[in-house]
Amino acid sequence: MELIEFAQIMGYLEAVYNVEMPKERVKIYYELLKDIRADVLKQAVRNISVKERFFPTPAVIRQETIMVTQKDITVDQVIELINKAINSYGFYKSVEALEFLKEEDEKTYQIVKNIGLRNLGMTNMGVWLNCVKSMYTELREAKQNEQLLSLKFKSDINKIKMLALKNQEGDE
Repeated sequence: MELIEFAQIMGYLEAVYNVEMPKERVKIYYELLKDIRADVLKQAVRNISVKERFFPTPAVIRQETIMVTQKDITVDQVIELINKAINSYGFYKSVEALEFLKEEDEKTYQIVKNIGLRNLGMTNMGVWLNCVKSMYTELREAKQNEQLLSLKFKSDINKIKMLALKNQEGDE
């Protein structure tokens, strides 16, 4: 996103909240939010201006952009997908069932892959429902937390991970 587009969006916020942002503050906001597409940011800012009483921080804006772009399915839909895979492929065609789940929803695929399709058939239904619910909640929160980070922070984290791996290999 270009600085000009960003300035127009910030101008909208200034008009709504009747607050004038100094150039330094606009630059800080831009640095923290420049990885977000302009159309998504516009929608998020509109949503915020309807909901929030005070001028939003970059964190609030980023959280709202996640809400705008995220197309999560509910836990009930996850369980429905798992049941559909089991009914269609059974417990012994796990490769086909996992492929079906991967096409439908990545998080559901990860959950079933971690638990194991056959294990779902061997455990009490209430037990695996609770397990699926807790795993889905954890995956959703992890993804949301990851999306809150800007691209620069993500790249810095990856660099640190790579350095740690190199140091670990050097120690061995």
